[in-house]
Amino acid sequence: MTEHEPTAHDMTAAIAALTSFQLVTQQADAKAGTMVTVHVGLAVVIATRAGEVGALSLTAPLAVLFWLATLTYGFAFAVSGYLLMQVIRPRKAPLAASNRFSLDAAEGSGADREQPVTELWATAGAIAQIAELKNRYAARAVIWISAMVLAAASWLVLAGATR
Repeated sequence: MTEHEPTAHDMTAAIAALTSFQLVTQQADAKAGTMVTVHVGLAVVIATRAGEVGALSLTAPLAVLFWLATLTYGFAFAVSGYLLMQVIRPRKAPLAASNRFSLDAAEGSGADREQPVTELWATAGAIAQIAELKNRYAARAVIWISAMVLAAASWLVLAGATR
């Protein structure tokens, strides 16, 4: 066994971890893209139907439910929109120091063979933090998108009662 083999194995493991964390980040972005479609689609449906609602000729309890659904939809729309923006916004990896694998790549000296492995693991850890944060926001966005869908469905049913 040569002296070079452990470094090659360490480098392979670090690259595999970095790739895995990057895929998790891309999956969070893809989930957010799907939720943005639902978010915008519901906004279009509600906006289209809002002009048709006209003057409310509902009985008092139905009018209260209609406005409650409207407020719930508006609040869920705002919160889910914020969360989705947090998922899809670009982030810079929180590295302690710049390295050759970061966006602000530093020139490394080739003297130390362990340094690239250390820099790869640091970058992998930073990407893992980004992936974890994006997925946390995506999970919360699912809850608020669901609330928005339920509120929109209620709003559409109650808006239909105005005719």
